Amino acid sequence: LLASGGHDGTTKLWSLPDGALVDTLQAGNDPVWRLSANRDGTLLASASVGDTITLWSLPDRQVLTTFAVQAGGAECLALSPNGKLLASGGRDGAVRLWSLPEAAPIAVLTGHTRPLRCLAMRADGHLLASGGADGDVRLWSLPDGAPIGVLAGHGDWVMDLAVGPDGGSLASASTDRTVRLWSLPDGAPTGVLRGHTGTVSCLAISPDGKLLVSGGFDNAVRVWSLPDGAPLKALVGHTT
Repeated sequence: LLASGGHDGTTKLWSLPDGALVDTLQAGNDPVWRLSANRDGTLLASASVGDTITLWSLPDRQVLTTFAVQAGGAECLALSPNGKLLASGGRDGAVRLWSLPEAAPIAVLTGHTRPLRCLAMRADGHLLASGGADGDVRLWSLPDGAPIGVLAGHGDWVMDLAVGPDGGSLASASTDRTVRLWSLPDGAPTGVLRGHTGTVSCLAISPDGKLLVSGGFDNAVRVWSLPDGAPLKALVGHTT
């Protein structure tokens, strides 16, 4: 399944590869702007503009819990592979950890000095990366939330994060027009990818870990090889 959230307040489920609409989920009228699923695709967390988080059971399309994030809001989400832990990032720069399905608060992780934009969790569920407007990427151990390190290098907002499938690498995208590569869990820098002429806003790593795809405000999609970061192709066609 593919899940998409919209400004109409709905989350739509699509089958792949045919792209047929399977179902429409709706728990409110506020735009849905963040989604995160667990590893086996049985749970889906959504965050709305009204700072409400909803946890869905996908097999039966039922709401398991809905709760409001009072302090800082919910700018980004990351659901653990086993579906028992949810991380949310707020406008106050804090990462909040919640136990599921009861949505009980576990910890508030502080260190960022400006709003958060993105979260990414390692496939084993034991490491979380966070990024935002202060330009730093921070690493945290899970489930305790202990800080591991700060990855400094971007000169502006960190817009997106992607963890490699083997859990040993991390990519970060920024408004400084670069993509940076890091090793995990030590956070050592392994490369800086240049080519975008505008903000780099999104990232994806292939299941085999050999390709990285980035998209940006320059209307280009760029494909890079991993782990060396060599540019492979620029896909140009979008006009805005």
